[in-house]
Amino acid sequence: MDKQQLVIGFLNASFLFYSLALVHGDSVTPCDQTPFPEVCNYFIDTNISKTPPLFAFRDQSLLITMNKAIEAHQMRFVIYVKRGVYKENVEIKKSMKNLMFVGDGIDATVITSNKNTQDGTTTFRSATVGVSGKGFIARDMTFENTAGPQKHQAVALRSGSDFSVFYSCSFKGYQDTLYVHSQRQFYRDCDIYGTVDFIFGDAVAVLQNCNIYVRRPMSGQKNTVTAQGRTDPGENTGIVIHNSRVMAASDLRPVQGSFKSYLGRPWKKYSRTVFLKSNIDGLIDPAGWLPWKGAFALSTLYYGEYMSTGSGASTKGRVKWPGYHTITSPLEAGKFTVENFLAGNSWIFAAGVPFESGL
Repeated sequence: MDKQQLVIGFLNASFLFYSLALVHGDSVTPCDQTPFPEVCNYFIDTNISKTPPLFAFRDQSLLITMNKAIEAHQMRFVIYVKRGVYKENVEIKKSMKNLMFVGDGIDATVITSNKNTQDGTTTFRSATVGVSGKGFIARDMTFENTAGPQKHQAVALRSGSDFSVFYSCSFKGYQDTLYVHSQRQFYRDCDIYGTVDFIFGDAVAVLQNCNIYVRRPMSGQKNTVTAQGRTDPGENTGIVIHNSRVMAASDLRPVQGSFKSYLGRPWKKYSRTVFLKSNIDGLIDPAGWLPWKGAFALSTLYYGEYMSTGSGASTKGRVKWPGYHTITSPLEAGKFTVENFLAGNSWIFAAGVPFESGL
């Protein structure tokens, strides 16, 4: 990771990051002893606020380290998670607000586990990392669940964190990889890998400039990129995929003709998913979308596509469901932008990450 980029990210933020620490294997180091002393010096030299004491703990677990750090200090806490593979399940509780993880890059800093429903864990609890605390930010790291397609539901990351931001992160799994559980969420420059329903949940979620990789599923399975779970037409929730790319992963590419892949299916009655100006590869079936079961939700869902490109983007052969829309109006498409759908102009800039507010 580029140190200057990290510093610029902090300096552009409108809120203050009050505490910094380095997580490396089994220890936490005060920030002035990390590779990023510039960040500490900025706060000290400018006297923006009184910087509280920085704490050092020595444990064998990222989770234990994080818990002790947050318990010791309740304001904004930035944890630099140095390159390495952290094999554990991490739960960021609702009380753990304003936490930020900074890694050394995708596939350099990896948090991984293999919990899954086949072995008796609920989908919710299968998450390698689960986040409930408001204002969570992660950048430059990988969240992974290695259970494999035969284990069915196995979540890499679950977020119920309001105002959560994920920048330059990778989410790797098979079925149910990324659980956008609830609240407002923004994903930018991320990679998401999976097979069945691998971006799912009932958050207000926008994925922008992301790479979506469809993997090889089990024999007889169909791939579905999304499974949005809105249960009430009055909810403002949905999944929006903007200026992103949907393509076959390396394991699927040689055999993609043997498996059908779709943009999504309706998990709940008022499921809502929109693709805006994305590149959709030819692995996506011409129908585009898959029913959940029979006629369930086909007249109550809202699925839309607007100005996408690629060999799988043609809407001529798309489903004829009452709830499916080929969007032609910029005004209609504009309802699903970061600015209008996520109200992101008022909070995403505080994370110091790039974003496009409009179409």
